[in-house]
Amino acid sequence: MDSPDGRQRTARCGCGALSVATHGEPLDVYACACVRCRARSGSAFSYAGLFKETAISVAGPFQVWRRTADSGRTLENAFCPSCGSTVFFRTEAWPDIVGVAAGCFAEQDFPRPERLYWAARRHAWLCLPAGTPMIETQ
Repeated sequence: MDSPDGRQRTARCGCGALSVATHGEPLDVYACACVRCRARSGSAFSYAGLFKETAISVAGPFQVWRRTADSGRTLENAFCPSCGSTVFFRTEAWPDIVGVAAGCFAEQDFPRPERLYWAARRHAWLCLPAGTPMIETQ
């Protein structure tokens, strides 16, 4: 699948068995410092790009873990059954949109986060580039 802007990237799990090819630039890029996103990512915050479902191609095996978000909506995390890396996710809040974990892209030119959600729960030392909106909750 070719994208109008020609930009393609591939996100891969740690062992390489699961990949998501993205076509075009993300619709949105954000970071989240909520406790559950931190636990899922194993880091101080999660960082993801949102793509239309029609702009991605998934290859390889994956399993889904479902949870209820603070909003009460269902969130589905798709991860590699071999290495456990979460590569993409879906939520009821954004129908027909797929989030792809930015840390799974080898390319170093992925756009920076446009905002940080749950800034009230971030580690005190966490800073994003100057001017990045800090949203206290979501």
